[in-house]
Amino acid sequence: MIAILHTWTREMRYHPHVHILATAGGWDPHSSVWRKPRNGGFLVSGRALSVIFRGKVRDALEKTDLRSQAPADAWRRKWVVHCQHAGNGRKVLRYIGRYVHRIAITNTRIERFHDGAVPLRYRDRASGKLRRTTLDAQTFIARFLQHVLPKGFKKIRFYGLFSSRQRKILEAVRQLHEEHPALVQGKTRELRAAKTNRAPRDSPPAHLCPRCLTGTLILVASLPRLRSNGRVPRGPPP
Repeated sequence: MIAILHTWTREMRYHPHVHILATAGGWDPHSSVWRKPRNGGFLVSGRALSVIFRGKVRDALEKTDLRSQAPADAWRRKWVVHCQHAGNGRKVLRYIGRYVHRIAITNTRIERFHDGAVPLRYRDRASGKLRRTTLDAQTFIARFLQHVLPKGFKKIRFYGLFSSRQRKILEAVRQLHEEHPALVQGKTRELRAAKTNRAPRDSPPAHLCPRCLTGTLILVASLPRLRSNGRVPRGPPP
């Protein structure tokens, strides 16, 4: 998962929110395969995520003694969590590239500076039309500076598969994607073909070792999972 902090609106108002890019599936280290959701058209409920995210933020603020600075009604309101399919490959790069190294405003949106006034252009999100607004110099500077992050603050954070500690696993997933793209992308026809095209019995299927991720793991046998009836086993009578 990749999380990117974004603090401004198109008018440079303070609107902190986080853009998060998550994979639709995950790596199974026990079987060295990529696990996809059972329902290909659904990953997670945005409504459920909003409740969880609100609780996580509240708990994090409590650990740093900052909860008292947040409005009391913030924890009673519904938080907005928008979920959508970002696409694959270059489409994802274009989406995430809009937020990685951008600043609140660029010179191309500033029309001029005259008599202490700064007219600038922005595109209205609702109508999509190009609009103009004029700010005095002091307001313009104040709005811009509130989006300058503290020194050393990490705007982009990597979790799970994309963290620095999981580089070997990420390389294994990339290798799997290159050699068997159907197993990762979930294409129905290609996936069925990959499942039916089995190797001969004398050559068992090869998997990456879940520990070193470089060696070959040969499956000898699979033990069935034992089901417990809830009773404690007793020894034989004397």
